[in-house]
Formats: sequence, structure tokens, C-alpha cells
Amino acid sequence: MHLRFAVLFSVLAAAPALGEDAPVRPPPTFRFFAAATKSDVPGDPGDLSATGRVDVSARPVEDFETSLGASLAAPGGVGSIEVSARWIPHGWGAEDGVRATLMPIDTYRIALGFDPSLQLVRSFPARGIHPAALLVDVRRGLFSAWLATKSVPMQNELSRDLERYFGFFGGGAVGFRRWELDVEGAYLPLGVVPGLAMQGIRVDAWTAGAAARLTYRTAGPIGSPTDLERLRMAPFPYERLFDPPARGVTGLELSMEGVWAAQALEDPDAFPKAKVQPVWGAQARATGELGRARVQLGGRIASATLVQADVPGFPSYKAFPGAAEQVPVIWGDVSADYQMGRWPLRPGVLVRVFRFAGFRTPLTLSGMNLPAGLTDYRWVVLRSTNSVSILPQGAEIWPGMSASATLRWDPLPNLSAFADLTWVYDPNKTTFANDLTGVAEPTFVPPNSVRGDLVLQFAM
Repeated sequence: MHLRFAVLFSVLAAAPALGEDAPVRPPPTFRFFAAATKSDVPGDPGDLSATGRVDVSARPVEDFETSLGASLAAPGGVGSIEVSARWIPHGWGAEDGVRATLMPIDTYRIALGFDPSLQLVRSFPARGIHPAALLVDVRRGLFSAWLATKSVPMQNELSRDLERYFGFFGGGAVGFRRWELDVEGAYLPLGVVPGLAMQGIRVDAWTAGAAARLTYRTAGPIGSPTDLERLRMAPFPYERLFDPPARGVTGLELSMEGVWAAQALEDPDAFPKAKVQPVWGAQARATGELGRARVQLGGRIASATLVQADVPGFPSYKAFPGAAEQVPVIWGDVSADYQMGRWPLRPGVLVRVFRFAGFRTPLTLSGMNLPAGLTDYRWVVLRSTNSVSILPQGAEIWPGMSASATLRWDPLPNLSAFADLTWVYDPNKTTFANDLTGVAEPTFVPPNSVRGDLVLQFAM
């Protein structure tokens, strides 16, 4: 039984106007929330972790807004600070304007792609220290556009000096009646390939790509039944957990998105050269709302290279060999929830069928200092970034399944609770055990597991 417990507190306060004769404008606001998470697994008590965020905004003058946001995850988690200033030209809407945002300690919020399961180049490789980002965006009505740059000093193993690298991002969105189109592009340098640099050879690694999403709505945004598995792929998942409840109207929302990128890494088949390998993924979703009920159908497919794109590669900074046989990750799911009338409850269900990405090659694990018996032709399952399972000789990657029951409870306007109980069937779980000759070999473990999650939120 895997149990995860989280508590969120949120405060929203507004300061009074400075004087009766001051121009009418929104007062300063302050918002705070914190989360504590505890995981329990049989035989392992797990670690206690916490996350929190503070947001402050004010309009010192009528057409100018400043804001500060900060997030922190501990221990050893990610942190985020955003300092922004927005100019609202006269006659523009309350949500319109030209904004500049500085992120002095992280770059996680700027990425290529829209859904967390398809995003890449969120950050520089682990060798990067003290990353920073600058974002400039403009929004008016149904049109928006943005440009951003990420910067980080990384050690060059060839010269042993720190070199500053810059990544560039851009995108835009346009709406027309019931349609909305979003596009993005990105280029992110990944530094020199460390293994070749130690041999005095310079080969630069990089990622460049584009993403697009097309959305059709008949009655405005509907939202989705809560899917914790997908939210956990985002760097700050609890910030997106409590979406507004079902609106009690009838509507349909269709969404399609895709991402394609090229990534240059060390070519294991041609020393010492770089190999550009494709990174791609796509998904489609259909969500319908009828009264207080929502139903969603969705599917996702992504290459094995996308799973490891932010490492980058497997092993690090290496492309897949040309002879590698790859299979993509595939998801298909159906979910639904219902906002009860007299009772402030929203029960939901989610069923997903999946097959993890994987690859195999006669040199699958070369260079990883593992026993020679593990370099034969067998599958390596890629569950998520650097989370792998090595299958026994002759075994294939089989589909799995998960089913979740969820419940959201809103007893008071400023109090919410969310519970999730999930069963997972994964026939690709393995561990290492000694065979009759004393050699460690992969062996299957029971495929069934159960996980529980509980989240509490207080706001005022």
C-alpha cells in the first residue's frame, strides 16, 4: 500500500485602498499555500516532503502592475521565484498587457510543449548551476505572444572552465470564435559531450523543436477530471490540482497537440561524431460536460527518446544505436466525475491502459559497468526519466492497466479535500536475483500495487 498525504493551506487577502480620492484600481493581493507530503511503502517508511508558494501583486499606478511569486519544495526539491512587471495600455482589458518576468533561480516554468506528459527542455542538464530565465509576453484579447531566454553556466570538461549557455524559446496563441491555436518553438544547448571532452574531443549537444496545440470549445473551458499521474509530471503539481468544479452546463472540448524535436548527442556507432535523433509525442483529448457530469476520453503516444530527452539520452549524452529497436509509450484513458447537487462532493473514476516505452539492442547497456550477461538482446523498459526496468532474456514489454477512484469534498467555500485510491497492474516490474550460478539476473516481481493519496486545502 503506497500512501501519500498532502496538506495545502492558502490565504488570499486584499489591502484597502490608500484613500478615497485615489484612482479606482484593484487593491494589492497576497496568496499563500503550503503542502506536506508523506509516502508509505511496505518496508520503507518514506520521507516527509513539503512544498509552498507565495504570490503578491499590486498596482502602484493605474496602468502598471508588479508581482512576486515564490515556490519551494524541500528537502532537495525545486525552487522558483518570479518577479514581473506588467504594463496595461489605456483601453486594454484587465487581463491584457505587456509583461516582463525575471526568474533568477530556476527555469522549470519555461518548457517546450503544453501537457506535462509531453514537455521537454524544462531545464539544463544537471551540470548546470544557478540557472536564470527572462520572459517577455504580450496579450490582448484572443491574441498572445511571448519570447524567453534561459541562461546557465556549465562546466566545459574540455577546457575545465565555466561557459555560459543561452536557450531561446518563443510562442504565441490566437483564438477565433470557438477555436484556439497555440504554437511554440525552442532551442536549448546542452553543453559539450562529457565523455568525449575528457578525451580532448569537442562535440556539442543540443535540442531544438516545435510544438502545437489546437483546441475547440463549444461553451468555454471545461477542465478535466483530476489525474494525479499526469499532474505529477509537472515540476509544481499541487499548484494545478484544485481546478474549479463542474459548471453545470452543457459543452464539448476537443484538443490535439504534438511536439517534435531534434536532439544532437554522441553517436555510439561513429566515433567521435554527433548523431541527431528525433524526439516526438502527440495526444488527443475529448471532454464533454452535461449538467454536473464530465466525461473525458484521451490518448497519448511518445517516443522512447522523449522519455530521456531532459537527461539527455540513455546513457547520459548518448543517442540510441542505429540498430536499436524502439517502442513508444502509449496511453489510453477514460475518466469521469460528477458534481453532486445538495452535497458538496465530486466523485470520479479513471481507467487507463498503457504500455511503457522501451528499446533493445545487442549493446543495450554497454558502458554502464553491468555484468556481461546484461548486454545481450533484451528489453529495457523506460517508465519515466531514468526510471528503468531490465526484462529477463526473451521477455517482451506487455501492456498494463490502472484504475482510480477519486473524491473531492468542498464542505466550506474556503475548505477542500481530495482523495485518490489507485490500483496499478504492471507486468513489467523486475528486480535482480542470483541464478543457480550466482550471477545476478532480472526476474519478475508481483505486478499489482495500490496507492492512496489525500490532499487538504484551506483558503480565505
